[in-house]
Amino acid sequence: MKDHVCVISFNPFSLREMHALDDSIMLGLDYCDLSEKYMGKLNSVDLRELGISVYIPEYKNDKIDCLIKLRSLGFIVIPWTVDNYVDAVKIKNAGLNGIITNRADVMASMLKL
Repeated sequence: MKDHVCVISFNPFSLREMHALDDSIMLGLDYCDLSEKYMGKLNSVDLRELGISVYIPEYKNDKIDCLIKLRSLGFIVIPWTVDNYVDAVKIKNAGLNGIITNRADVMASMLKL
């Protein structure tokens, strides 16, 4: 089952505990602070030490560069909540890994691109 599970939490300390219990489980951090202050402090070592390989930030159109930076650091990046088709295409073109949406019906047409 571990091959098909990703434990996601808002709490990085809970994820650290999960990582200590079993470092083979994929962990994801659901987080919404993409401020310049936070992004300036971000480095992949800090999150990797917690066992985090998936980053699930809140999507904000003006923060796409932050998402691209996270991806370039080797994280799987899946922003939420993307309900606008134009934003979804922008995310796809930026090379991010996916989206979380309330509008799967609208996003389905993107699969044909």
